[in-house]
Amino acid sequence: TGAASKNDFEAMKKSREELQKVHNLLIEQHTQLVNSHKKDLLSVEKKLSASEKQLEEISAKKANLEDSLKTEQKRCADLDAQVKKVNQLQTELNNLQAENERLTEQLVSTKERVAGDGQEIVHQNGEMNGKVPSEETIKSLDEKEKLLKEKESSLAEVNEECTNLKTKISNLKQELEEQTKKNNELREKNWKAMDALKSAEQSAEQKMKELEKSHEKTLCDLKRSSDQSNISTELNERLQKVQSDYNSEIEKNKKLAAEVDRLASQQSRLTESDKTVQDLTSQIQTCQARTRECLLRIHPSVTIDSSLPYDAWLLEYQKQAGTLVGQAANPSADEELSRLQRLLEEKNKELLDKETQIKDVMMSTLQNLQESAEANESKWRESMQQKDNELQKVISERDSLLSEKEAIQSTFQQMEQLEELQEKLKLLQETIQNSESEKSHLEQKYEEINKNCINLRDQLENKENLLAELEKGKNSTEHLAQEIEDLKSKLEKEKKINKDFSSQMIRLNSLVKIGQDSLSAEQETVKKLKSQIETLQSSSANGSPPAREQTSVTNSEAKAKSKSSEKSKKKSDASAKK
Repeated sequence: TGAASKNDFEAMKKSREELQKVHNLLIEQHTQLVNSHKKDLLSVEKKLSASEKQLEEISAKKANLEDSLKTEQKRCADLDAQVKKVNQLQTELNNLQAENERLTEQLVSTKERVAGDGQEIVHQNGEMNGKVPSEETIKSLDEKEKLLKEKESSLAEVNEECTNLKTKISNLKQELEEQTKKNNELREKNWKAMDALKSAEQSAEQKMKELEKSHEKTLCDLKRSSDQSNISTELNERLQKVQSDYNSEIEKNKKLAAEVDRLASQQSRLTESDKTVQDLTSQIQTCQARTRECLLRIHPSVTIDSSLPYDAWLLEYQKQAGTLVGQAANPSADEELSRLQRLLEEKNKELLDKETQIKDVMMSTLQNLQESAEANESKWRESMQQKDNELQKVISERDSLLSEKEAIQSTFQQMEQLEELQEKLKLLQETIQNSESEKSHLEQKYEEINKNCINLRDQLENKENLLAELEKGKNSTEHLAQEIEDLKSKLEKEKKINKDFSSQMIRLNSLVKIGQDSLSAEQETVKKLKSQIETLQSSSANGSPPAREQTSVTNSEAKAKSKSSEKSKKKSDASAKK
């Protein structure tokens, strides 16, 4: 039993040492995790500061974009003013065309009058049968022919100017069509950019919400640790600042979208101005058709192919009209022709001036449109690239924050495992202390029982010696032998109890009490035996009867003791079963 208790004690020591090693390892892991957690928090703070800087840069870029939008609005206002000027010039052109038509009609009427006068003169000459006309009439006819030629040449010049205006307007029309295509492309790009911005804002909002949720989770986890409560409050404040900045940026984006809508409306106005230019070209074509009709009325005998272009048609008309003018003339329309020539020259000058003004206005509008379109396109491209870069940065930050979140969650899980292990360690240490105290208590009891057993052995040896001396007695020897056998049986039972004690340490409390009771009883029996031996010695000197009485008394006492020992054994067995 002593060896078993020593082995148990050594095993307990080994388990205690192993638990101490485990405790030290857990403490080291805890410190490492705390240090890594602090490093992670520092990295998160750095990333938050970097994100704040990025937000500041984005706000500065947005301010620049707002300035550029203001400049574009000014340009659009200038373009609107130029469009108004173009409309005014269009009205003036319409008026000039009406006057030109009126003048052509007057020319036609004068030509008809001149032709009628010539026919009357020829008829009168035929009636007069060779009467010679006067010199004044001949001179007037020559002058009128010259005036007609000049008027026709001026009409040809006017027609050439009209053709030039037509070509210029067609060129302007092509330029406007190209510009409208560019504007439409820019509009589509702007809408795409706006859609991309809206999608980017939505994705950024979703990412910010996800980041806020992840940060809230991390902050909830951080709030569990009491050492890092100040850090979590700072992170909350920074997150609130970032969220407020992001909301302000979203409002600015909305304002920019409204400005883009305004630009789109202004661009629609430009398309309307393109339509007005197209209307002008159609009006010029109708004017050319009317001039052709008027010229054909002047010289109805002229036959020209209508499929020819306007310039070729005018050249052919000049040739045929020149031949016809050489054949017939009338001196009665000098004043009207001169007046018409003056009016045509004035109108030609006005048309040239208006043409130059229209050309300048259209060129300036086209240049402004091209510059604004190119500037808007470059700015939108830059803004789109910046937004893409910012989105990529946000995505990378989101990924890094998610990885950090996972690392922090793993660290918190490890912290929880550490806490659980520490609690288990505490429980194990408490159980070890309790077991050690119980062990020391049981060892004390075991030592006491061993001492009692040694005393019992000594007493038995003494009794055996006494019994050997008393064998010479008569009937007392048999009683003593029975008592010795009883004592031996008691010793065997005590040995069995001691053997069971090594395997069943829990029974020791009850067994110790039983042993103490049995020892006290045995001590009393030993005392009684000693007194009996003394009486036997005295009786052997005097006589045998008193020894028998004493032996009977001792036998009765031994039987009572054996009964009490059996009862104590039954109690111990019952307690062991329990």
